[in-house]
Amino acid sequence: ATNAKDAVVASPNQAKAKVAISYQGKNYANGATITWVADSTAHPLTVTVDNGASVLTYTVNVTKAAG
Repeated sequence: ATNAKDAVVASPNQAKAKVAISYQGKNYANGATITWVADSTAHPLTVTVDNGASVLTYTVNVTKAAG
């Protein structure tokens, strides 16, 4: 089975906000290509945005069909 790959880009409202992305225990730069686990199980993708005044964290469960 091949796992799909996609670039993940988070576009914060404030141009100077710092974005951190993590998936499967690995940290990725904003815009990096991530290889999704394809096993029909939800795996969290976490995006953290730090605008200097507050830090917001968003978690999205990504599920790719096995095979």
